[in-house]
Amino acid sequence: MPTAQPHREEKYFSIGIAKNYTEFVCAENIDLYRRLIVEGAWWDYVDSLAIHLVGRVLLNQRNAATPKIRAWIDDPDMWLRRSAIIGQVGHKGATDTGLLFEACARRM
Repeated sequence: MPTAQPHREEKYFSIGIAKNYTEFVCAENIDLYRRLIVEGAWWDYVDSLAIHLVGRVLLNQRNAATPKIRAWIDDPDMWLRRSAIIGQVGHKGATDTGLLFEACARRM
């Protein structure tokens, strides 16, 4: 686990709260989610952001979010690459299989 992660518990709490206020989980906040993912840099924190916030934006505002998420696939930051792949967890029939397969193929 990263040694210097100030306010880690507050960040987990914030993600939990944000998941319940869906009107604020939107494409306009993708850059904020990106920053949180890069700064968070640990699987449990990043996975929660990717699945519950980024994933919701991908599901509800696919056209606006996809170009940004597609750029993450080849980003030097491994947490952004991971987020680009797992962001659609739980989408079931609404999964953008093209984006998912593209991300997986480019990361092979």
